[in-house]
Amino acid sequence: QKVKNRAEEISKNDSNDEGRAIRQDVHGVIKHITATLLEVRPGFASTPRLTEISATAVETLVFGEVYNLVIDEINAETDTIDQQLNNKLSTLRQEANTDGINVDAYISDSAIESLKILPSYHSVAEKLRCCVELLEYVSKIGSSVNMGADCLLKLVCQHLVLARVPNLNAECIFLEEFARDQQLLQGKEGYALVTMQASLGFLNASQNLVEDVFIDDD
Repeated sequence: QKVKNRAEEISKNDSNDEGRAIRQDVHGVIKHITATLLEVRPGFASTPRLTEISATAVETLVFGEVYNLVIDEINAETDTIDQQLNNKLSTLRQEANTDGINVDAYISDSAIESLKILPSYHSVAEKLRCCVELLEYVSKIGSSVNMGADCLLKLVCQHLVLARVPNLNAECIFLEEFARDQQLLQGKEGYALVTMQASLGFLNASQNLVEDVFIDDD
């Protein structure tokens, strides 16, 4: 409750100097609560797996209280770039239809659904699971048509474009800020986040999404 009250005070001030203050407070609270829990209940740290479960539980509880304040702070930071991306996405399907390009040729409905529900989750673990599911569904499509690894990034980009997840840059920054090393080193989660980051960076930089994402190079 204290961190929630503190975060609300900061958000009302809306000062550039405090642009990361809420996130800094939340990092501190998560670290403090986790350390206190493991000190009081040392059995929760008896194995790496139990320690990770305990840390994830603390993170989920904290974000259950302050997630909206944290994501609002990040949204303020990424508002311009997310709006620019949204503007490009809003006209993509019409431009593709004009050019006679089928943008749905290699799209997984399940992957799109995983992306669309990502913003509804408030914990790092749940959001990372959405990213992993996206990559798994997209990989199945790539394997079924014998696409090489180089095509995976383009397939992920296609799904990101068509899912049109609101404030996607903010979602990625949230994961960058709060995903723990232990989560990212598990294999799938780390690879999924890196792939999302690379794909999003490509979309942000693209000046012609139809040509860059949906037209084959050869």
